[in-house]
Amino acid sequence: MREHKKTLLINGVESEIFYRQSRATKAPQVYTKDVLKVINELLKSKDSSLKYTEGITTFNTLTSWDERELGIKRVSNKIIEIRKLMPKSALLTFKPIGEKEWRYGVIKSDENIKFLEDLQASIIKQVFKQKKS
Repeated sequence: MREHKKTLLINGVESEIFYRQSRATKAPQVYTKDVLKVINELLKSKDSSLKYTEGITTFNTLTSWDERELGIKRVSNKIIEIRKLMPKSALLTFKPIGEKEWRYGVIKSDENIKFLEDLQASIIKQVFKQKKS
């Protein structure tokens, strides 16, 4: 069941958060170039020292409007696959109050950066291994 009634301060803006219990039964499908592109985008601002004093700070956020620039379809599907592996509640789906577009962002923490960098390295290794075969 979909729930998105709770509001939080995310990146300095009051935002509505979307959450639901996952019904996925398939193993994560993350070993693709498209998922790698999404991870690269999410990690873009990982080295920024910006941290909001109140609420949650995320790295670079993505929306469906970024699909064209990334050259992929359905960024939300890639987010779902990444979320299957991420620590619980690390990857958020939210929208600032009054806006229409949902955003995807990872909570800024050293643990989440390391997790995404390790996943990124694993995907690169697997993708290039497949190319050599």
